[in-house]
Amino acid sequence: MNQAIKIIEVFDRMAFSTSRAARYIGCCANSLRKKANLGLIPCRRDEAGHRVFLKKDLDDYLENLPVYDRSDIPFRGRLVKDRTREGGDA
Repeated sequence: MNQAIKIIEVFDRMAFSTSRAARYIGCCANSLRKKANLGLIPCRRDEAGHRVFLKKDLDDYLENLPVYDRSDIPFRGRLVKDRTREGGDA
């Protein structure tokens, strides 16, 4: 039987390369580099000069992200209200 196998990556490391750290927090490597350059996520450098991200720092970043709800999306609520005011379907 040919069945697809779902592979689940387990992040049990204490330090990540840029690509693995990006995957861990759910962004692309370029975005992670920008966040590190801006000082939003601390990183260290290994002997070869490559960035190394600690799991604790990544977890702290994720924990401190702001939480948004639908009312925070600009214009969305206003457009729906305008349609219902005009008698259209929302």
